[in-house]
Amino acid sequence: MSKKIAKPAQTETPQELLREIFARPVLPDESQDDYDALKAVLLAELKPRSPYAELLADQLVELEWDLRRHRRLRDALLRAEFRHQAAVALDQQSSDLFMSFGPNTAARELAVGLVGTDTAKQQAALTELEEVGASPAEIMAKAYQKLARDLEPHERHIAEIEIRRRRLREDFDRVNTSPVQPIEEAQLVET
Repeated sequence: MSKKIAKPAQTETPQELLREIFARPVLPDESQDDYDALKAVLLAELKPRSPYAELLADQLVELEWDLRRHRRLRDALLRAEFRHQAAVALDQQSSDLFMSFGPNTAARELAVGLVGTDTAKQQAALTELEEVGASPAEIMAKAYQKLARDLEPHERHIAEIEIRRRRLREDFDRVNTSPVQPIEEAQLVET
């Protein structure tokens, strides 16, 4: 009985093989082009001088990408909770009975405008927020309080990545500044 084995990908250099081994899958809301641009910029700045230095540089890129990812995920959680808390504050007409169904549509739209990029909608939402006696800082504090347990893994992971990145950068600098040892030509010795 024969067993089918996947044929290895054709690679030109050891660096390409390393890139394939350590290929980074992107999440649905991420862009491979953004990752490639980040990698190009960082590699241009780092200028690795050996295959091992290039491997370390690739790992630095991965850590930077992961750091940005976790910051983005943390911020998305906060934005969503901020929108919810703002909608609750902006929903003046509902009683506690109706709040179990969530804030009304107008309040939700104002809350979306509050965190959006449209300055006119943002200003209108801020005005409405002032009229009900709430401030963005108060709403953000409530959002942090509500999400403290959910944010903690991201905050811890971000701190760990920053430490790993700093140590890896020190290793990279040490490897990249050491002289590259040329490989001596081999001589065929006949016996």
